[in-house]
Amino acid sequence: MAKASEETAAEREAARAALQRAHVKKNDTEDAITQAVVDARAVQVTWREIATELGVQQPNATRKYKPYIGQMQPKNRWENEADPKGPALIAVRHAVKAHEDAKRAEVQAVADARNHDVTWREIAEDVGMAEPNAFVKYSPMLEEKRTVTVRE
Repeated sequence: MAKASEETAAEREAARAALQRAHVKKNDTEDAITQAVVDARAVQVTWREIATELGVQQPNATRKYKPYIGQMQPKNRWENEADPKGPALIAVRHAVKAHEDAKRAEVQAVADARNHDVTWREIAEDVGMAEPNAFVKYSPMLEEKRTVTVRE
C-alpha cells in the first residue's frame, strides 16, 4: 500500500513538473511573438499586415506591441533578402503557431495534473496565478470525470 502511495506522489510531482515546463514554454513563445513583431517592424512591415498574421484587429496589435518597438532591438533584419517583409511575416506566423501549440500543451498539462489529483491551488502555484483565476481559466477547457466508490 505504501509503494502505491509513493508511486502516486511521484506521478503527481511529475505532472506538476510537466505543467511548470509547459507554462515556461508558453511564456517563451509569447516572448518570441513579441520579438518577431519587433523584427517585422524593423523592416517596415505595416501594423495591418502584422495584425493579420496575429489574427487580431490592427489597433489591438499596435496597442499591445508598439511599446516594445523602442525597448527591444531587432534580432533579424533579413539583410540578404530582396524583400525582407515576406520572411518577417513568416516569422510572425511561425511564432503565433508555436504559441498556439504551447497553449494547447499547457492545457493538456493541466488536464494531466488534475488526473493525478493535483489541486487547483497547486496548479495556480505552478502557473503563477491565484487559485480562483487558474480555476476560471482552465476548468472550462477540461472535462473532469469523478469516480465515486460505494463502501460496503
